[in-house]
Amino acid sequence: RTLQVQEVQHIRRSGTYPADEAPYMVRDGPVALKLRCALLRGALRHLGEQQLGELRKALDGARHEARRSSLPGTEHDAAAYVRLLARSRASTPAEAREVRMSLSEGADDPLWPVLYWCVRCGDLGAAARVLQAAARQDGAAAGAAALLQLIKQLASMQGGGGGGCGGGVPLAYAVRAAQEEYWQQTQGVEDQHQQLLYTVLAAPEPKAKMGDLLPGSSASASIEDWLWYHLSIVLAPMECGVDAVVGSAASPCHPD
Repeated sequence: RTLQVQEVQHIRRSGTYPADEAPYMVRDGPVALKLRCALLRGALRHLGEQQLGELRKALDGARHEARRSSLPGTEHDAAAYVRLLARSRASTPAEAREVRMSLSEGADDPLWPVLYWCVRCGDLGAAARVLQAAARQDGAAAGAAALLQLIKQLASMQGGGGGGCGGGVPLAYAVRAAQEEYWQQTQGVEDQHQQLLYTVLAAPEPKAKMGDLLPGSSASASIEDWLWYHLSIVLAPMECGVDAVVGSAASPCHPD
């Protein structure tokens, strides 16, 4: 370990990289941008898988209390985890006004906390399914159409769909639409989960402090939460850059 520290210090002083680290140097150009994006995605995927493992571990011993359904999917784990958390603390007046939705028969869960845990666990496909289910239930997801489109597009990229113009719209337009949607409703946003989701997915306030947005006490945030938050904010505009590069090499696309 001492040798590794000395090597890193040498690299910082001299600006030279050993052969096996040369590809990770920050260089200008589309290739370097794609590499940095891939590294960020990999780090966020690891943080998400780690969080999902912790979440499922918490549910293993309390499936009955959490009313975990037999349906597969991260969204059902997230909903059960939100129920489990609710049992361990007193409700607040703000929670009484939460937008609610149902993923399974007999369930009634707060939309934004469930959506937050899907995203925090790195499963954007599950997050898209949550918002789609909410949209079918008396407009529970009213006002979040742009966020849903952005999540679906990012989920497609996460699943190996690559960049390009998912749904006919470049990613930068989808991000901008989500930013505008956030600012249109910012005065009426009470749920910290909702604010945090827009921040990490669309970066409408890239200088926002995690402690002001993280649900619950910021003192309980782990180093993994801190990394997830800041890497996510960095990734949003970087993904747009990669998407623009890929899109320029393909047939041009135009927003509706």
